[in-house]
Amino acid sequence: MRKLTSNHIAVLLHYYILPDRHPSENAPAIERVLEDFVNDEILSKESDFPSGYLVTDKGLKFIHMILETPYPVKKWIAPEKGKQI
Repeated sequence: MRKLTSNHIAVLLHYYILPDRHPSENAPAIERVLEDFVNDEILSKESDFPSGYLVTDKGLKFIHMILETPYPVKKWIAPEKGKQI
C-alpha cells in the first residue's frame, strides 16, 4: 500500500477540478505520482482529453473518501479527573 504525499493529493485534485495539464507534469516528482496513479488505476491516460488524464471511477471513490475525512478535533482532559471536559 502506498502512502500519500502532498503531491499525490494535489495532482489528484488538479485532474478532478481542472481540464488542463498539470503545470509541473514534467517534474520528476509529478511524473512519479502520475505513474503511480495510472498503475493503481486512479487516473487513466486519455489522449482525447486536454489534460491527458481522466480520473477513473476508482479515483472518484478515492477523492470522495478524502473529502469525507473530518477535521481532527482536540479534546480537553481534566488531569485530576482523567475525564474529558
